[in-house]
Parts: sequence; C-alpha cells; structure tokens
Amino acid sequence: MKKIALFLAMAMMIAITSMTFATDEKAARKESITGEVLSVDPEGGKIVIISDEKENTLKARPKMLEGIAAGESVKIEKADDEVKTIKQID
Repeated sequence: MKKIALFLAMAMMIAITSMTFATDEKAARKESITGEVLSVDPEGGKIVIISDEKENTLKARPKMLEGIAAGESVKIEKADDEVKTIKQID
C-alpha cells in the first residue's frame, strides 16, 4: 500500500511540473504588435494588419473583430498567430 501511495505522489509531482513548464513556454510566445488593419474577416475569424512593414495574418474569435475596420490603427496582444486582445487606437 505504501508503494502505491508513493507511486501516486511521484506521478502527481511529475504532472504538476509538466504543466508548469507548458505554461511558461506559452507565456514566452506572447507578444504585442501595433499596426494598421488591412482587412477583417469576422466570419472566417481572421484579421490582417501591417506592422513595421510586415504583414501579419492572425486568427481571432469573430466577436473580437466586431467594430474593427480596414484602415484603423490597433494594438494586438497575441500568442503565436492567435489574437488574445485587440484595442483600437485613436
């Protein structure tokens, strides 16, 4: 019985450690970009912006893209190619 309890405790420690490393890895890939909207496709869940002369095509939930139009300036927080937050800049 003690061996089973020890095994389960070790398995839980390994699982928790793995989750911590996975979270840190995702956090490291987050970045912020500011640019001009070139196109928006709410139905397809995509937005294209130009920032530092580089075109970025990103995925976003359709609801996030409501009220966003081509030609507007935006600040986007993203992880990989997925928008986490989007704010219009005046």
